[in-house]
Amino acid sequence: MLKLDGAITYHSDTESHHSQEECIHAHVLCHIIDGELKMQDIEGEKIYVKGDTFLIRKNYLVKCEKRPSNKGGRYQIIFVVLSPELLQDYLVSKDLPSFVNDTDNHPSVIVLQPKPAMQGLLESLLSYHTNNYQPGPALLRSKLNETI
Repeated sequence: MLKLDGAITYHSDTESHHSQEECIHAHVLCHIIDGELKMQDIEGEKIYVKGDTFLIRKNYLVKCEKRPSNKGGRYQIIFVVLSPELLQDYLVSKDLPSFVNDTDNHPSVIVLQPKPAMQGLLESLLSYHTNNYQPGPALLRSKLNETI
């Protein structure tokens, strides 16, 4: 696993992993490079597969299973954690109005449709792992802002 300053994480494994029920404490953008992620919550079970990109909202209670695509295959995913501080800083820097939103009326997971800008971002993040490159704070902040 390559962790980029706690905000961008690449995870890869050849074995399935089950988690206990856990609460996701920040908004997280996920992109499955290979394998699948089974998520179980109070609404039921959903399976996300290779190529899926989705946003998980904060304070989401979920149980996950990470599974390789096939026997001998790998499970690979990129997580981009969008902390409350990061989002607040972005809001202030762009002079956007702040508001309080009732998250109970919104889905816990939003599947994002592929768009060139998102694909470019994900490819650049994956290239950091492929080249074993740790971006500095300025580049990391730029990539996080690009994600938002």
